[in-house]
Formats: sequence, C-alpha cells, structure tokens
Amino acid sequence: MIKEIGLEQWKFDRYGNPAGLGVRLMCLFIDGLVFVPVGIVLWLIEFFVPVNIPTEVFELLFIVYLIVYHWKKGATIGKKQTEVRVETLDGGRITLLQSVIRASLFLVSWLIFVIISFQESLVVSKTITNSTGSEITISGPANMWLLYMNIIAVGLIVVDAFWILTNKDKRALHDVLAKTRCRVK
Repeated sequence: MIKEIGLEQWKFDRYGNPAGLGVRLMCLFIDGLVFVPVGIVLWLIEFFVPVNIPTEVFELLFIVYLIVYHWKKGATIGKKQTEVRVETLDGGRITLLQSVIRASLFLVSWLIFVIISFQESLVVSKTITNSTGSEITISGPANMWLLYMNIIAVGLIVVDAFWILTNKDKRALHDVLAKTRCRVK
C-alpha cells in the first residue's frame, strides 16, 4: 500500500525494514568521511590565518549537519548512500524538534567531552618515594567527576546501541525519545 499525504510526505511502501546497528554504523562512518573536507578546510583556515579553531567547532558542525539533514532531507548523506531514512512513527517527515531530540544523546555526550577537554589541563601530580628510595610521580585528574562524566558519556552511546540490539523494531533510545524510526529499503 502506498501512502500519499502530499508533497511534504514520502511514499513509504519501499521502506519497511528497520535499520539495524550495522547499517547505522555504516551510515555514521560514511558521514564521517563526508565531513573530512570540513576538517581540512578548518585546518587550512588555522594554517593560513593566525586563529586557533577549537576541535569542538568541528564536532558542533557535525551535530548541526545531523540535525539539519535529518529534518530537511530525512537522511544524512551516509543514510542516503545506504538507503536508510528517518521518519515519524506514522511514516512522515520528522520535525525540527524531533531532529534535535534524536541528536540529544550526541549533544549530551559531546557536551560532556567538551567539559572534559577543558578540564584536562587540571592534573594533580604527586611525587612519592618508594621503598627503594626512587621517586615516582603519579598524575591523575584533579577531580574524580571528570572520570565519572567520561563514563556517563560513553555509557550513553553504549545504551543507545544496546537499545537497537534489544528492540524488535531496532529503534535506538534517541528514536524512542523522538518518536521516530529508521527504515532501510
């Protein structure tokens, strides 16, 4: 059955299979490759112009790319290459809010990593003398919360992947929260 709702909707009879973890990782890999030229441009700007562009700018641009492409096109370039589409539960285009919610786990993980990268310079060093008389310097994070935040950031990504593997519809946690699904031809 072909469902026609208008120009803002798609014909969905060809997209019926849920996109699993493997195809989603392939989409993300392709999107990463697509973004290599952006990284090169940022590097060239840093090289020729006396300006320091933080790594976080590249990461933020990637998240904005995910949000805009899912919202406007229903798929990133990587998803288009693997014939995957993001849609609402009733088969329509997703809204901007749904796209932002889908990216929320990436956003939260990214923000945690940004905070950690700003705090990395805070390292506590302690020199102790062992039983043989040798001095040993032990370095560690200034705050244990940095370690905990890192665990949370990675944990969010793992939970999202695990959700795909354990859900019969192969919807990730971010899909459940945004009320979306990924379908492959």
